[in-house]
Amino acid sequence: MLYKIIVFTQAYAAPLHTLAPMPKRTSKMTELIAVRMKPELRERIDEWRAKLRPIPSQGAAIRQLVEDGLEAHEKPERPGKGGRKP
Repeated sequence: MLYKIIVFTQAYAAPLHTLAPMPKRTSKMTELIAVRMKPELRERIDEWRAKLRPIPSQGAAIRQLVEDGLEAHEKPERPGKGGRKP
């Protein structure tokens, strides 16, 4: 197995002077978060995003749904509207 990795890296390694410099980490960089979900939930997300134009990527759709959910949760509840309580 180690032999295959060495051959792969040697065959596809680019000269160092052709590689772009690594960007400096800033507060604007996003963080990768892996999430496991049931296929049914993923299908619901895909169905929802298919209705949008332009169709967002899965990641963009999930980010939008999370933002919308957080905004809805943070809004003060109006009395008498039968909203759910935290």
